[in-house]
Amino acid sequence: MVPSAFDRTPLDSLTRTAPADPMLLAAALATATAAIARLDQALASHPLAQAFLYRTRLDAVRQQAAVDGQMIDPWHLAATIEGLRLRMDSALRIIDRGDILEKARTALTLHQWIVEPDFDQEGAVQRAEAMLALQPPSLPPLIAGAIALRNWVESGETRPAMRSAMIRFWRKRCLLRLPVPLTVARLPAGHRARGSRRPRSAHHDGTRLVRSPAQHRGPAS
Repeated sequence: MVPSAFDRTPLDSLTRTAPADPMLLAAALATATAAIARLDQALASHPLAQAFLYRTRLDAVRQQAAVDGQMIDPWHLAATIEGLRLRMDSALRIIDRGDILEKARTALTLHQWIVEPDFDQEGAVQRAEAMLALQPPSLPPLIAGAIALRNWVESGETRPAMRSAMIRFWRKRCLLRLPVPLTVARLPAGHRARGSRRPRSAHHDGTRLVRSPAQHRGPAS
């Protein structure tokens, strides 16, 4: 006789998900909010706030590209922003040089989305802002942003526009006073781009960068 355990549909155990523990969610939300508040306080009237934003944007673009499956060098992006020519090893093949240049162009485009969108990009960002505005004011900003991002992606839209809109949303909801790009979610284990380091939380890296700016200089020329 076949055991009763085999009478159930085999996929049931795979498709059934346990409801989220509201206490765990509340604890994670409180921890994240407190960390962001510490970052905001550290940045208030800080003499290196603009330098912090510049460096944080480079790292945000690096992480955004990693989420999209590309590994870029943030210092190649810095050079491209300043209009400098990228230095490459003379032994590199043409195909490798082309790959470096293509990644630099991708990084520059992602940077443009969060810093100074062009006309078409601004239209997409404003549509993303409209979706964020649909979230109830009673929702905490982090949860509202997460729901809007999910709805945006599920509707077939691309992520860069929502990333830019979320930067504006954090300021409108008084989560941050400066346009800090807190836009990148941690990738699930096993889904990181090849060769990438495990991303750390932006508020952790941000506070550390403000407190120890000398440790985050670019590579020597």
